[in-house]
Amino acid sequence: MTTDLHLATENTFHAGYLVSAWGPELGGHLIIRDNRPDQELLKARDAFHDEHRGATELSDAGWRELAELYPDLGESDRAMVAAFGIPERAVTADPGAIYLGRDLNGPAARELVDRLWTGRAEPYLMVYLDRIFEPWWIERLGQRIVNGHTAVLPYARGMHTIEQIAATGDAQMFQLSAGATVHFVVEDVDQGPIIRAERLREPFGYPSIWACKAQSLHLAFELLIGVAREIRSGRTEPVGLTPAPVSRTVEYRRRQFDSDVAAAAVAGYLAMKSLAQAPV
Repeated sequence: MTTDLHLATENTFHAGYLVSAWGPELGGHLIIRDNRPDQELLKARDAFHDEHRGATELSDAGWRELAELYPDLGESDRAMVAAFGIPERAVTADPGAIYLGRDLNGPAARELVDRLWTGRAEPYLMVYLDRIFEPWWIERLGQRIVNGHTAVLPYARGMHTIEQIAATGDAQMFQLSAGATVHFVVEDVDQGPIIRAERLREPFGYPSIWACKAQSLHLAFELLIGVAREIRSGRTEPVGLTPAPVSRTVEYRRRQFDSDVAAAAVAGYLAMKSLAQAPV
């Protein structure tokens, strides 16, 4: 007997890698935290991905077009293109996607939960989202919300984690944190039981902090898809382990990550990389 699940994600360029890997065998609904874009944008995105899928390099005109299609395109997105190529699909490619609006915790979300999470065989919700769930989500779904986090827990919680650690120049903390985690969502930020966690093998082996972040993003998507396949098979329920207490754990907040911190992250990563690769 298989277990149903749904995928909820942001409407970003890099989430396209996650949506492209979410094969038809996983089924369920795709839920996008955004308003539905206009039809012209949807068509333009589909055309771009069809033309350039798999490409690791773009012309100047191609980059300009991509930036127009995704106004929030960042340096880690560009690094993902170089490492993994343009994803096969845009997040918005699925005509049956459910657009939740921008408010993850508003009335539309409550209505969606009431519609999709009914009966005894309730599905799981696999998520890659930039917003915190209000307590009613956990009260309603219980331990059936599974999050992909782009750092190793419990060391680095919150947003823009490895970038903010790089900005401090703390090489030991960076090595502990660079990677990804899949965990159950609880009320406290990124403190739910851990299902999978994996570190990057060579965290200082990339040309920039953005290339390193790209690897963490991709790893988070791979781990989340892997756990989704296990759940979908119905052979076993996912088991989460409560993280052991650690002496060094920080919650990094989005509002702390400004242009100055981003610049410090760039410099900090290169300094740590240089020290790590220096002859002993």
